[in-house]
Amino acid sequence: VPLVYGIGWIKAFIIFSRNDGNMTHMEALLSMGTIQGVMKVVVNDIEIPQAVPGHDMTATGWFSVVTTGTRQGSFNLDFSDSNGNPLGDPYGSMAVLSIVVPNRISSGRSLPNVEVLLQGMQIDSFNLDGSFQATAYTNNPAWVILDILRRSGWSIADLNLPTFAVSAAFCQELLNTTDLNGNPLQVPRYECNLVLTKRQSAATLIRGIRVASSLMLRYGYTGLLELLPETTIAAQQPTLPDGSNSTETLFGGWPAYEFSDASAPFSGIVRNPNGSSSVRLTSRTIAETSNRLSVEFQDESNEYQQDSLSVVDAGDSSLIGYEISSQSTALGIANFSQATRVLLRQLDKSTKGNLFIQFQTSFRALKVRPGDIITVTYAKEGLQRVPFRVTKLSPSMNYEVVTILAQIHDDDWYSDNPTVLRNAGRQPAAQTRVPRPLIGVNAHLSPTGTFESFDFAISEAIHAQQDGTATDILTVSFSQPSNPSPNSPGLPLVSLSPQFTSAGGTLQGGSNLYYAVSAIDGSGNEGMLSYTIPCAVPSGTNANTVTISGLSFPPGAASFNVYRGSTPQLLYRIASRVPVAGSYTDTGAAPQPVGPPDPSFDHANFYYRYEYAGPFPATIFSSTTVGWSDMGANNLVYAGRVVRIIEGTGAGQERSISSNTQSTLTVMPAWSTVPDSSSVFVIVDSSWRFAAITASSPAQFEIPYQTGTAIQISGRAANVNNLEASPDLCPLTRWTLGGGQTDVGTAGIPGFSVAVPGGGDVVLSGVGFSNLANTSSVSSGTLQLYWWNELLAANSYSLASAVDAVTQSITLAEAASPNPGDVIQIDAELMSIVSVNAAANMYSVVRGVLSSTPTAHNAGAAVLHLSSSNVIVPFAPGFFENRASLNYLHTFNLPDARICAAEFFVSNSFGSSQANQVCYTGLPDGGLRTLSGGQFSIQVGGNLATQQNAAPPLFIEAAHAVRDIRASVNQAASGYNISIDILQNGVEYCQLQIPSGATTSNIIDGASLPALAEAATVSINITLNVVPNAPSMNPGRDLTITIRL
Repeated sequence: VPLVYGIGWIKAFIIFSRNDGNMTHMEALLSMGTIQGVMKVVVNDIEIPQAVPGHDMTATGWFSVVTTGTRQGSFNLDFSDSNGNPLGDPYGSMAVLSIVVPNRISSGRSLPNVEVLLQGMQIDSFNLDGSFQATAYTNNPAWVILDILRRSGWSIADLNLPTFAVSAAFCQELLNTTDLNGNPLQVPRYECNLVLTKRQSAATLIRGIRVASSLMLRYGYTGLLELLPETTIAAQQPTLPDGSNSTETLFGGWPAYEFSDASAPFSGIVRNPNGSSSVRLTSRTIAETSNRLSVEFQDESNEYQQDSLSVVDAGDSSLIGYEISSQSTALGIANFSQATRVLLRQLDKSTKGNLFIQFQTSFRALKVRPGDIITVTYAKEGLQRVPFRVTKLSPSMNYEVVTILAQIHDDDWYSDNPTVLRNAGRQPAAQTRVPRPLIGVNAHLSPTGTFESFDFAISEAIHAQQDGTATDILTVSFSQPSNPSPNSPGLPLVSLSPQFTSAGGTLQGGSNLYYAVSAIDGSGNEGMLSYTIPCAVPSGTNANTVTISGLSFPPGAASFNVYRGSTPQLLYRIASRVPVAGSYTDTGAAPQPVGPPDPSFDHANFYYRYEYAGPFPATIFSSTTVGWSDMGANNLVYAGRVVRIIEGTGAGQERSISSNTQSTLTVMPAWSTVPDSSSVFVIVDSSWRFAAITASSPAQFEIPYQTGTAIQISGRAANVNNLEASPDLCPLTRWTLGGGQTDVGTAGIPGFSVAVPGGGDVVLSGVGFSNLANTSSVSSGTLQLYWWNELLAANSYSLASAVDAVTQSITLAEAASPNPGDVIQIDAELMSIVSVNAAANMYSVVRGVLSSTPTAHNAGAAVLHLSSSNVIVPFAPGFFENRASLNYLHTFNLPDARICAAEFFVSNSFGSSQANQVCYTGLPDGGLRTLSGGQFSIQVGGNLATQQNAAPPLFIEAAHAVRDIRASVNQAASGYNISIDILQNGVEYCQLQIPSGATTSNIIDGASLPALAEAATVSINITLNVVPNAPSMNPGRDLTITIRL
């Protein structure tokens, strides 16, 4: 399992992967221990955005952290059974990432290359008094060494923790340096960004970190292991050390001990038994002394890219005539400043410090330890208080004699401000890559007015042909990507740690944004894009601002452009030619239809396909279905086609249709994001047709013209090898042929049809127009029904006197109190009440409304006061421009009503159209009867006889209007006419007759009958009437009476 200290790129281990047909789902192992977070994820060279709850990210893919490495871990719910129970491992104490990418990034046939920029482990730190401070993220080398020691078996009791705290403070001091562009920068003195993916010895790791941070490990006076800085004598030994014999400072510090021969006040150097001096000066051979050192590291100032630095000692190389190269043992170097200081110090110690002294001393070295700086005075070699750093102590038996090995020391080797190499920043990739997605020019807004993308700008020119047909030349404009010139500025440097403010802006909380900048020189040449900066905007408010800082531009940059997007793969410019500064604050700037420079763009390919039906608002939805209750499709008519969600939840998803019913489409595979009531979908052809190829905007192509036909146009950026950008991220624009002009007024009068199939249902269908002008923005239709409630008691109003066909006033025999505007029915004519004279029971009316015909009426004619109902039905924009709108059906329930008239109008962005009116009073039943559905049956078994209450009474639980009543017998009567009286609450309701020799009765139309009352009882009386001179006598048997509702 990898270990990650600090921040760095790691090639993640894929531990599980599966493909569901559309997406590849993976689990990636990141690190042991609790990590701070994940900053970037790149799959097969494509950066993947972080998952945003509630957002459809199937086009780009997404990643989410399953567990940060806590002890208990967490389950990945992306791998679960049908009941939602997790199937995988919780991965306790290991950080694991869940990654989901579309097939265009990884098809699932092989494991992808996954690289993660990781903010590594949280480790323990301690205070200067040795007390515990916190467990938190840090890349301080002192705490990294402490963590490695503890993982290697060292306990807290074995370590001098205050010395670790002192070394941590030494490492985190800020130094003034310059970045790769020569701009001022402050960095900690030493950092440690270390990614361990292979097993290594703890000694090798600790030595590498010490070398990279100028630290040394040794045992202290108490026997505990301590960590100290290796630095100048003034910083390392600022006070007189315990046991030192020094009487004056040296370069601002105090030697640990001063050794000399007899030429100085102090001695201490032991002679050999033969009287000779024990001092021996040595140097390493040329082969052992490198004059060129190289190191590789991930540079935090250069977007954590894998960089390398090689430094040569030109003087030494010139002296010996050739270079001796070796690789530095330093590990965890964080930036060029640190790398330069480390390599220069190592080179100085290797070449200028190639002088070692070895001598013997007595107990005087009792308190001298490795790493201490001592002085040596030795007249024979001309040494006068020359500092040496102790590298090795070799005591003899009983500490009688100690052999000291030390290397010459120079404070200049530990300078914190050497020259930093410049103009060594990240260079753009030389190979041709897949280009960025194409960008349109017209802003596409969601139904709530939120910006979503840029659509193509489309215009058309229709040309008539000699054979009577026509062709349509479409012109499609797009934002053409720029190609950086060779003289454009280099790449800017950025910080990956943005700042947020919860006021003063308009950025939505809880969103993930990505920023990048590009430099512009004085001639207007725009350079390549910087690294993308991920910004997870905090939730809680939608007034956020984001500040990207640490901006550093190359020499020659005069201004810069800023880009922003919801995915690193698709960015829009939000600011142009901003004066060079160290930061930029985004308060929610509007996106512009301009993308970043793209050297991989060569041309654009355009395709089109026809829409077959829609758009439809989703009222039916599940993980495998979507539909509209009013779609009115024939079964299986859409099988094999494709359904695409164009607005609302799940927008951009496409699925193949496996089957369909009148209102529901079944798709395969399942939706990645399940649609909801905000979703709008269309049904389209399953394949694209190639239209045009162009290297510049606009593109033009010709297709057959068919007015009202809707098409979809897809434009995709391509490189010189014709490798295209993802079609899911490129614009897809809908266009209606002949729809080049938007609505300029209200729509025309719509046609419609109303039917009553029974069961109380009313069906609105056949909505359409003879001319589609001004119909593209139609958003709703209003159906107004005028009806009589058939459950009411008998009408009690009638005419007091006859009226002719033109009189504008009528007088009622009974008093009534209607409202002006109400509609009344007399015979087959409908009238609208203008005013009421209650004293005279007189109405002023408009005759023959709702397409009825004015006629004369006799005194006593019934006057029906009709009820009215409004039904509003929604339509998606452009609905009537599609030929499948003819299948429209909308069903609603209005039981036990007789519809006398209907009117229908539509509303677009300019207002409501004129209403189309239809009158139904001329039908045989006086209107459209909706009824309520069902039937009652009364049966009398065996031979019939004249009988009162021939069957148990039928109890009516709810009131119903009757459609019709009929009777039948299984065996016809002979010599008898069967008379059946049906009674409601003991009062005759109707009478049926079954003639002799017949098995069925006459049918009584329920339109002329009162309703069956709630809680009423229905009973029957049977009378057998003898037929004179009948040849035989048989009463018949098995009577059934059916009351249909």
